[in-house]
Amino acid sequence: MYKNPRGFTLIEILVSTAIFIIIMVMAMGALLSVSAANNKAASIKTVMDNLNFALDSMTRSIRTGQDYKCAGVGDCPSGDSFIVFEAHPSSQPGCTSGSGCSVTYCLSNTAGTACGPSGPYILRNVNATGFVAITAAEVVIDKLTFYVKGAPLGDSIQPKITIIISGHTQSGSTLPSTTFNVQTSVTQRIYDQ
Repeated sequence: MYKNPRGFTLIEILVSTAIFIIIMVMAMGALLSVSAANNKAASIKTVMDNLNFALDSMTRSIRTGQDYKCAGVGDCPSGDSFIVFEAHPSSQPGCTSGSGCSVTYCLSNTAGTACGPSGPYILRNVNATGFVAITAAEVVIDKLTFYVKGAPLGDSIQPKITIIISGHTQSGSTLPSTTFNVQTSVTQRIYDQ
């Protein structure tokens, strides 16, 4: 008995190749979607790490400071985009023991060189030595507001500063921008009598 082994026909090969191509295109689409989501997550993590570092730096120096001024006066229940205070000398680089140490935090101007109403950075100035950005270019700060309560000495209220930051991520690629809103409150460590 002789059997004639029969191979695949041309149509069977075309159908199987078409099914394989369709499956591979769907798999590549899923892979590209996962890759884009991973890139966005990594970008957001970098931005949030930078923002957390800046916020932690601000809260540490504000916590050890005293004599807070917002909008040129002590308390500012309506908020302002900058705060000035006397820092503890050991808490700030550039401050020497035995002398006053004035620290300013503010929203930058569009150039990022001085305080302004609509800048992309949070700036710090210690003893009028010049403003330094404490946030990276990937973090665009749209709004920075400081609320100060209990700033006057002897008012029997421990000073409390609330910081609200709104902004978005700046990515140079095709990743979409992500907005964020962060709020924290800081109380003065030194007891206010």
